[in-house]
Amino acid sequence: MRLIFRGVIFVVAAMLFSISASGEEATSFGAKQLRCEGRENPLGVEEQRPVLSWSCVSDLRSMEQSAFRLLVASDLSLLVPGQADIWDSEKVLSSEQRVSYGGSPLQAMDHIVWSVCIWDQEGSASDWSTPATWSMGLLRPEDWKADWITGSKAEAVFEKSSWIWVAGEDAMGAPVGTAWFIKSIEVRKDVAITSAKMYVAADNSCRIIINGEKQYRVTGWKQFSGVDIAPHFHPGSNHLQFQVVNDSSTPNPAGLLVEIDIRYVDGVVQKIASDRSWQAVRTDTSAAVAPGSEDVQWHDAQELGACDMEPWAVAESKQTSLPLFRKTFTLQDSPIRYAVVNICGLGHFELSLNGSKVGDHVFD
Repeated sequence: MRLIFRGVIFVVAAMLFSISASGEEATSFGAKQLRCEGRENPLGVEEQRPVLSWSCVSDLRSMEQSAFRLLVASDLSLLVPGQADIWDSEKVLSSEQRVSYGGSPLQAMDHIVWSVCIWDQEGSASDWSTPATWSMGLLRPEDWKADWITGSKAEAVFEKSSWIWVAGEDAMGAPVGTAWFIKSIEVRKDVAITSAKMYVAADNSCRIIINGEKQYRVTGWKQFSGVDIAPHFHPGSNHLQFQVVNDSSTPNPAGLLVEIDIRYVDGVVQKIASDRSWQAVRTDTSAAVAPGSEDVQWHDAQELGACDMEPWAVAESKQTSLPLFRKTFTLQDSPIRYAVVNICGLGHFELSLNGSKVGDHVFD
């Protein structure tokens, strides 16, 4: 027991010595997490007096910032007191860790490095922080040397299609229930189909049956649907049925708008548009109904108006695919200091360089 007790005394003494020794070491503190406009090393900053911020880090919980000094320079070699060529805030007595840039006016495409030194409440200064950077964007319209470009022209759709409904009914106050529309299409036998797309808008909803097989369901008209129906077509006569449901508790507007584009390998495009040549009937009979059925009296549909008529106002065009832009260029045989691309567009984009995605964002 005596040996154990002495061992404990030795361990406690060693711990006390370690604590005492550590207390004699200099406390480490400084500025970390430097941000410009809330971002780390941002590119393309448009604010000409950007907000610069940092966090104070210290070994002691009681440490408080009493002052700061910012150096801003055009090159890392100039980021020393007395040489900073863009801004030297000098020592500012303040606990603020977020200040607006206060140096000379910044220019488009300026590439900037900066660092921070802080003082604690005892007046001791920290080391200068690890440098951070930001770059300015294009600040004025005249800074842009590029022209606006666009992708392929949006493909027209519903250009010749009309909203249709059952003849003899007021489509703006159509009774609640089901109506059927049918159309027969002759597909060429002498050449193969490369694609067949069908675009449908319906108020309120529509079930589509191709050659007797249930295929698709469409709801609404604000975002019209486009579907590939080539696998369901065969050479010769093809039969389409549309079961449109006017769904509400009281009479309300109802209609159907359709365009079918069939493309053949010889380049010919066959367009089928909803119009008065389609046949329609108000019935709850099953989908087996067809022209000539003894129990159904079919009539030509009534045309209501163009695709953009009220209350639907469907657009006449669509973008068939996302536009792809490509540019090949050759660099001079000299060292590159840095390279920045400025992109302004209506919508989102992803950028690739030599086949590799630039950045870690998805659809900026």
